[in-house]
Amino acid sequence: MQENGIHKYLSLPLTYETLHTILAELQDAYPRLRVATLAYSICGRRIPYLMMGEGEKTVLYVAAHHAMEWLTGNLLLAFAYRLLSGETEGDQKCKSLLRRFRFVLIPQLNPDGVSLVLKGADPSHPLYHRQVSMNGGEDFSHWQANARGVDLYNIILYSIGFYFHHQSHPQLGIVFALAPSLHSFWSYFSTDLQ
Repeated sequence: MQENGIHKYLSLPLTYETLHTILAELQDAYPRLRVATLAYSICGRRIPYLMMGEGEKTVLYVAAHHAMEWLTGNLLLAFAYRLLSGETEGDQKCKSLLRRFRFVLIPQLNPDGVSLVLKGADPSHPLYHRQVSMNGGEDFSHWQANARGVDLYNIILYSIGFYFHHQSHPQLGIVFALAPSLHSFWSYFSTDLQ
């Protein structure tokens, strides 16, 4: 596995711009990787997802539900890079995984919240005063919610639980599109060690 190329970005703070730079480079390096748009955030940021592998069972990984956990997106990108580069280099474990499973990765479900954590609130944004008020100041380093103050993880848990109990729900289109083949759902979180 090369230490240059896409790998150099995996140690950077995963800003919205860095994420899209990495995705473009991954697509250029690995044409079999599919990148598409899941949705757009309330601030208009594109929420991409990656698909790789040809298996009948689908594994869904979702990172950065909580804004301060932006590093979990780096982990998913490192995972994608490892599988794709390993397959290209002939690694039999990577080839086997990509034959047996279809991986769907959402590296940054909450790009608005991540932007607040990494860059702070934008005084020109219409939600600026509300965000600063909800946060109790301008230090957003422990912010978890999206730009409106909503915890996306709670919505996802509710929606997935509702779906699997009632088999219908209009939220989370990708989860439901994958549901017949969804083998497992993984969410990445960090732990506050303070």
